Amino acid sequence: MPFVTIDDCEIYYDMIDLTEPWLDKKDIIVMHHGLCRSSEVWFAWIPILSRYFPVLRIDARGCGRSSKPKEDFEPSLDAFTRDLAKILNTLDIRKVHFIGESFGGIIGLNFTKTCPERVKSLILCNTPCKLPENLSDKYALSVKDSAEAILSLGVQEWCLRTIGYRLDDELATEEMKHWYAREMAHTPSGFAAKWVSLLPGLDFTPYLSDIGCPTLLLTGGKSAISTHDQQQMMKSSIPTCELFVLPSVGHGVNVVAAEECAQATLRFLKTHFQRNSK
Repeated sequence: MPFVTIDDCEIYYDMIDLTEPWLDKKDIIVMHHGLCRSSEVWFAWIPILSRYFPVLRIDARGCGRSSKPKEDFEPSLDAFTRDLAKILNTLDIRKVHFIGESFGGIIGLNFTKTCPERVKSLILCNTPCKLPENLSDKYALSVKDSAEAILSLGVQEWCLRTIGYRLDDELATEEMKHWYAREMAHTPSGFAAKWVSLLPGLDFTPYLSDIGCPTLLLTGGKSAISTHDQQQMMKSSIPTCELFVLPSVGHGVNVVAAEECAQATLRFLKTHFQRNSK
């Protein structure tokens, strides 16, 4: 399996390219998952997008098939963003179309802010710029905070008990929910607890106007995390931005409405970057 070594951590990635082999200078898509997830959350997107673009998926540090961080490693938005830059540098990829879901989308916003010359477009699935104030209490499950809940329950059980904030509870099957929780359980509880503790302090709102590339927001109209009002505000604040809403869907549109989101992404990319259109 392919890995990039960053600070003694092995970061897993794969590249899927089903485009015509005679084409050169192909635009590359990089996909980044959210909190404690893995690249497997993009499984249904790959057949749709890789026919037109080479697609790079990564498992973030401590997630999926990547190795576990050292105990003294402190996760931060900037640390995850640096990891992304180092992966692209190692693979000699200078510019990308970035697709991220939830926290992965916030990483994309930060990467675009810090390295605007490297991002051709930004596609954000259920990505908040700031978490709703009541979410920390929901994640805490009646204990001190969400970190304590993760440490006491373990990542898999914590995920199952809060699954409605990750996947639309009505659209996701029981098999999908348990698969999702198992994927999250690859992340060690101590690292997950540190990571989730970052969330209340994140607020990207002041920097939205700095995003200069074409941007697409994909959201479920019933999401309690990327709320409809917040997504409308983000659309108004980002200079070149489109909003695609699935009104009857909650969070996790990249999984529970994967084909619709992938097709909307493909239309967006073809509109703005005609070179790769068929």
